[in-house]
Amino acid sequence: MAAGLVGCTSAQPTGPPVSAAMTDVATRSGRWPTGADQLQAAFDQLDRTCLSKAGFHLPAAPKVTLPSPENEAATIDLAARRRRGYGISMAHDSSAAAGNPNAYASSLSAEDRQRFGSAQFGPGMPRTGVALKGKATATVPTAGCVARARTALAGDVHTWAEVSYIPQQFDDQTSRKALTDTGYRAALVRWRACMAQAGYTYASPDAAVARLQLEHERGAKGARFQRRERAVAVSDGECASRTHLPAELLRARRRQVSRLSARDLSTLQSVTQDWESAVTRARRVLAAPAKRGPDCGARPARRLLCGAVRRGGVGDGADARSARYCRTNRVGCRRRRRRSSPSSSRWPRTCRPSARSGRRRCTSTARLGAPPRHRCCGRHSKSRMVASSRS
Repeated sequence: MAAGLVGCTSAQPTGPPVSAAMTDVATRSGRWPTGADQLQAAFDQLDRTCLSKAGFHLPAAPKVTLPSPENEAATIDLAARRRRGYGISMAHDSSAAAGNPNAYASSLSAEDRQRFGSAQFGPGMPRTGVALKGKATATVPTAGCVARARTALAGDVHTWAEVSYIPQQFDDQTSRKALTDTGYRAALVRWRACMAQAGYTYASPDAAVARLQLEHERGAKGARFQRRERAVAVSDGECASRTHLPAELLRARRRQVSRLSARDLSTLQSVTQDWESAVTRARRVLAAPAKRGPDCGARPARRLLCGAVRRGGVGDGADARSARYCRTNRVGCRRRRRRSSPSSSRWPRTCRPSARSGRRRCTSTARLGAPPRHRCCGRHSKSRMVASSRS
C-alpha cells in the first residue's frame, strides 16, 4: 500500500537553481547596493545631458550611497541615532532636494516649466502600465529624457520598471517570512532582554518605531518627545549591535530565497539577468569621457561647433558670448573656413604668424575659420585659443 502511494506521487515542479546574484537581487544585499548606486548615477548623467540639449541645466543630484546590509555598524548607525533618533520629529531637510527635478522646475517661469515637462516626459507626458509581480502594476513615462535614459540603460521602459520595482517586492516578501525564522526569533529574544534592562518593553525594533510614530501623530512633540525618541533609538541600536539582530535578519532573509515557488524563482532569474545587463551599461556610461562643448540648444552639436570651440576651448561652462556665437554665426563659421588671406593662401584670413614663436595663431574664436586639425591652428595650445577667444 505504501509503495503504491509512493508510485502515484507526482514530482513537485522545481524552479531554476538559486545563484548568488539572484539572492542579492531578492534581498537587495551583496552586490545590489553598489549596482543600484551605479544605475542611479548613470541615469542622472544621461538625464542631465538630454535636458542640457533642450537648454535646461538640471543640478547634479546629491550623491547618496546605500549602506551595505552586511555592514552591521553602518546599518545601525548609532551616531545618526544620537543626533536625530528615528527621524520622526525632525523637520524635512530642504537641502536634500537640491538636485530634485521638481525643485528645479519650480524655479522656472510658467512657459519654461511647461517646456521642461515636455523635455523630461515628452509632449503630453504619455505613460504606460507595466505588470509587476502578483497583481501590482507600475506606470512609467514612455517619452522624453527620462524614458530615453532608462531605455539606454535597461533596453526599454518596461524592463526598467521591472528591475526597479520587482526586487523591492521580493525584498518585502523575504523580510516577512524571515520574521518566523528560528535563528532570527532567538536573536529577537535576546534583543528584548537587552531593551528590558534599559527600561523598554517593545516587541521588536519595528514596534518601537510604530509606537513612537503613533504618539507623534497624536500630538507628542517638542524637546521632551525628541529626547525620548533619541533615547529609545540609541538603546535599540546598542541592543541590536550586542545581539547582532540585523545580521541574523539578513541571514534569515537570504535563506528564504531558496524557498520561493518555482514561478517566483523563474521571475527572479529573469529580473536578475536584466538587472546585471543594466548595471553593465551603467558602468560603461560612467566610464565614458564626458562630452565637452557649449550649450547651443537642442540642435546637433556637430553642426554648431568649429575650430577651438570643437576642440573644447570653451567647455561646459560656456558664457553668454559663446552661446550667442553658436546661435548667430552657425553658418558663417563654415563659410569662413574656405576664405584665404590676401597676403598668403596657406591659411585663412583669421590666422596670423605669432611674433614670439613663429607659430600660426588664431586671433578670435568668433572669427575662427579652421577646423580642429587645420594647419593654421592644429599646433596651437588650447589655453592660447581660449585667451584669444576672450580678447
